[in-house]
Amino acid sequence: MNRTAIILFGRLPVPGKVKTRLAKSFGDKSACEVYKDMCENIVTEAVKSTASVIFMCSESSEVPEVKKWLRPFANPSWKHITVRPQVEGDLGARITHAFLQAFEDGCDEVIVAGTDIPDLSLDTFTLAFLHLQSFDVVIGPSEDDGYYLIGMHRKAMFEGNKDVVRKLFKSIHWSTSLVYRDQVSTAYKLELSVSPYKCLPVLIDIDTKQDAELWIERVQRSPNIQENASSSSSSSSGASAAAGDRGETSSTSSKGGKDYYKRIYHKIKSHFPNAEQEHSISFNIAEKFKLLLTR
Repeated sequence: MNRTAIILFGRLPVPGKVKTRLAKSFGDKSACEVYKDMCENIVTEAVKSTASVIFMCSESSEVPEVKKWLRPFANPSWKHITVRPQVEGDLGARITHAFLQAFEDGCDEVIVAGTDIPDLSLDTFTLAFLHLQSFDVVIGPSEDDGYYLIGMHRKAMFEGNKDVVRKLFKSIHWSTSLVYRDQVSTAYKLELSVSPYKCLPVLIDIDTKQDAELWIERVQRSPNIQENASSSSSSSSGASAAAGDRGETSSTSSKGGKDYYKRIYHKIKSHFPNAEQEHSISFNIAEKFKLLLTR
């Protein structure tokens, strides 16, 4: 086992079983396709790193099919993707088990992340590991006041005290706007050092139609990002530069000639046919308002 690990929480993309809240607006098939593209994109980005990649699926029965699904993404071929089931319990219990298992495997730096974030990239993973050189815990905040990524260094377990890891994920109000606040507060109570807010980009994890609409609006607010998402010749370097313009990282990448970022953008955008028109109107109003202020 490598000394660093990226653990991805996800599940087998089956219509009706994934992104059920998004499916209420998008339909089961479309919601599943969007999730599949987001997940494959993140796996592709994670495999580019030097860390071991572990995919933890939600049910043990999914393991054989997930292994088959993810096998082509082990690139180069020796880059094995380990597939394990998550344990039963709330999200805190599952994250706790994932960290402890990785530390028992001999890892020193471990990151746990979701698989429904279009903009999660290799740059973000790399930056998170960099911050773990200085902090016990690193957190990637999400737009909804939760987090899409959390990393921990082995040194957080004082003299191998595993209770620190167990206590870190207790008393968190999961699936609420209190998650990020609770997590940081709990870490401080345990006397752990935490990376500053926004040391990693604030990203959007897509669970609902509202999340998807917010992400489309964010993409369209950045002309360079929109060009990358719309152009058939978009490139990783272009997306990275555009993401830098807005202080974020982009996950534009290709696998077998497929541009996941573009596919995700167009699949989501198809559910908001008036998005570009509304953005154009808002932009024109803002520009006129600026002119009035400068007169």
